Parts: sequence; C-alpha cells; structure tokens
Amino acid sequence: MLILFTIVVMLIVAYCFFREGVLTSICMTVNVFVAGLVAFNFFEPLAAELESTFAGSFLDGCEDALSLFVIFAPTLGVLRVITHNLANAEVELPALAQQIASVAVGLFCGFLLAGFLTCLVQTLPLGERFLGFDSQAEGGGAKLRRVLPPDRVWLAMMSRASAGPFAQGSTFDPEGTFPLRYAKLRRKKEES
Repeated sequence: MLILFTIVVMLIVAYCFFREGVLTSICMTVNVFVAGLVAFNFFEPLAAELESTFAGSFLDGCEDALSLFVIFAPTLGVLRVITHNLANAEVELPALAQQIASVAVGLFCGFLLAGFLTCLVQTLPLGERFLGFDSQAEGGGAKLRRVLPPDRVWLAMMSRASAGPFAQGSTFDPEGTFPLRYAKLRRKKEES
C-alpha cells in the first residue's frame, strides 16, 4: 500500500506541474527539500514542548507529526511565494520539452513529498503494520520497497544535508534509526 501511496503522490504532483513550466517545477522541488530540512531540524524541540500540552488529550502521541506539519507547511508556503515573486518569468523552451521536463521534475518532487509524508505518518501512534508499512522492509513488499523507498531516500537526504557545511553541531539521524525508533516508540502492537 505504501508503494501505491508513493505512486499516487508522484502522479498528482506531476499533474500539477504539467502546466507550471520547468522553472516553477524546479523551484518547487527545491522548496520542498528546504522546507523539509527546516521541519526535520526543528520538529523535535517543538514536539517536546507540545508533549505536556497534549498529554491525556486525543492528540496525545501526535506531537511529532503535528510539529513536522506545522513547520513544513508554512515554510513551504512562504518559499513558494518568494520563489514565485523572484522567478515570475518562464524559461523559453518548446512546449513539448517544457511539459516533459515539468512532468519529470514533478515526479521527482512527488517522490520527495511522498518520502516526507511517509516519515510524518511513521511518527503517528498507529498500528505497527499500518498500510502495510514495515520499518524493517522485510516480507512481501520488500522487493519493490528496495527500489522505491521514499522515506529512506528522504531520511538519507535529510541526514546528509544536516551534516553538510551549515551543520550546527548535530546531525539529523546520524545512525539512520528514525524508522526503527518511531516503530518502537509510537507503534501499537497488533494482535495476530
């Protein structure tokens, strides 16, 4: 089911970018990456603050997902407005080349967005096999998951980017334990 979700998100984003043009598509892909980087670098302190606030309420256990979304969405919106105002002209390309390039970039952006959304869902207190997700990537969907793992690609990009030249002392998920950590902390055991 995770693979189907990834493909659907990729197709929706590619469809949206079909008429946008290649420059706008590239800008939005960079915006998604930067907004995700900001969200993944600041969601844990915000979630820690919200934990006591949400304790005992229906949102108990959703602090991480809510923090990721609350940081990601406005950051993406602000970046979209800024890039739209800075790059308001389109690159002159033949129409067919413009559309093909926009769709190709849209598919990549959709893959990144599916990775972010998958990571966001991993932080929710859901069943351990929700939508067929397996933090170990073993079992029936393991072969296809090795080829199309949006969350693993996203997490690797976030870890690599946070260890780069702008690193401020700590690297995001240096051991690559994000899926395992949240599987242990947030997942509810399902009865067989």
